[in-house]
Amino acid sequence: MPEYTLTAQSPLNGAEETIGDVKIAEQRFEIVSIAVPQGGGDRLSAALDRAFGLRLPVAGGSVRSADGSLNLLWTAPDQCLLLAGDRSIDFDREAEAALDGAGYVTLQSDNWAVIALSGGDCRRVLERLTMIDTGAEQFPVGSVARSLMRHLGVILTRTGDDSYLLLSAASSALSFWEDVRHAAQAVAALKALTSG
Repeated sequence: MPEYTLTAQSPLNGAEETIGDVKIAEQRFEIVSIAVPQGGGDRLSAALDRAFGLRLPVAGGSVRSADGSLNLLWTAPDQCLLLAGDRSIDFDREAEAALDGAGYVTLQSDNWAVIALSGGDCRRVLERLTMIDTGAEQFPVGSVARSLMRHLGVILTRTGDDSYLLLSAASSALSFWEDVRHAAQAVAALKALTSG
């Protein structure tokens, strides 16, 4: 009987590309959804602080751990996504134990494709993909929004002056990647035409 080996693979298989002044790269996170029990916001916030040095973000915002390895994104009233860059695939169990019943924890890692978009022209790329004004005044670092990019639902967060994370369903990851890539190509081509 033949033996088979299963190999873990991310939705975009580690894709990375630089187009003009924009870098597009898949990012891997362990992701858990944390729901706030009715009336339990203060208890959950205290548990997050004890366990991870985080607090519940305000609506439309995010908080990052001191070492930068954890990012807690507001996604809906009484719901957040916790992105962990250096945790094991058992992160949901770790988070559930650490929160000790203060929040409802659900593993989400396999449900999301995450693209990091960075570089001097990344806002121009986003202008082609979403109606959200991603400028510093309207969408400062740490901001989070849900939107559509082309036909796909996306969670968008600003992580730096010229950097964003885009989360979309893993089931449509290739279409999501191609949409971002084509927008970056269009921006680069227009820049080359106007600067030449």
